[in-house]
Amino acid sequence: MGGLNGMNGLGGGLFVAFGLWLGGFSVAAQAQDLVPSADGKLQIPAYWFKASSATVVAPAGESAVGAPATVAPDAPRPVAIGLHGCGGALDAKGRLNPIWQRYAAYFNAENIHFMMLDSFTPRGAKSICAIPNKRRNIHVNDRTADVFAAVQWIAQHPGMDASRILLVGWSHGAQTVLAANDASNPVVLAPKIRPKAAAAFYPGCFNSLQTSAQNPGYSLAAPLLVMAGEKDDWTPAHRCVELRDAVLKRQAATDQKVRFDLQIYPDSYHGFDSLTPVRTLQNIGNTPSGTATAGENPAARAAAHGHLFEFVAAQFGEPLLLSHEQRLKVPPAALPANVAAKN
Repeated sequence: MGGLNGMNGLGGGLFVAFGLWLGGFSVAAQAQDLVPSADGKLQIPAYWFKASSATVVAPAGESAVGAPATVAPDAPRPVAIGLHGCGGALDAKGRLNPIWQRYAAYFNAENIHFMMLDSFTPRGAKSICAIPNKRRNIHVNDRTADVFAAVQWIAQHPGMDASRILLVGWSHGAQTVLAANDASNPVVLAPKIRPKAAAAFYPGCFNSLQTSAQNPGYSLAAPLLVMAGEKDDWTPAHRCVELRDAVLKRQAATDQKVRFDLQIYPDSYHGFDSLTPVRTLQNIGNTPSGTATAGENPAARAAAHGHLFEFVAAQFGEPLLLSHEQRLKVPPAALPANVAAKN
């Protein structure tokens, strides 16, 4: 990632940033930068939202759940690396999808940096949802390599706490989370620095269930939270139940502290945490019917939000600064400044 445009000494060039205060919350907007791929052949766009060093305060008339926390400007802070789904990181106009700005604001409100990696654009793709797995030229292994390239970049900068990295992904990005957290894969265990925790929204768990003479079976390199919809007809939740049960059975004998949390939300489809009404998607490459149901479930969205941040607090060893209800009121983070200027 060629340096966050000079972010407080974290790289060369001119750093462009600004803060947005709304409703009592400080929301950072940062620059887009580039992460060199593991093989050095590509530059992976990364949309960077820096955690605020200001005191986090609750809305007027409310009290924060934790003690008011002021983070020193140069204090290393945890990082959440976000991985988009098969539809890519960008919207139809080529701009960062607003859902990532929403999640950036949530993490920033807890003084956690947020980085959204765009694995598709440098590989010449906008979306791979309509392409069956066997015809795709972008695979989970490619994106796993992007993850560790980003992790190694983060480790080089003192403003980021490389000992507390969360990997969080959605759909195809969630499958990448599973792959990048598979301790049965020597590639995953090779780096000295790895994510401390992993969270996956509605991943396809089928591939992780496969075993062979070369692959003794999926196991966890770090604690994992999986959030799935009960009615998901694209990446069925029952596969994740099977994966959890297999992992716990396999690892329980050797690792009593293994943590595989699985939350299945009733009456919920793929994309239940979105703000888009439930609808039938056409031209889907990896379902028997070529269609899939996707869309929001507000109750599941709120519940998953709570489960995610409780998991983060437990893994990072810090109390949450805001209640889940307060955090959901945080306005979406502004687009990275040098990206907004182009739109």
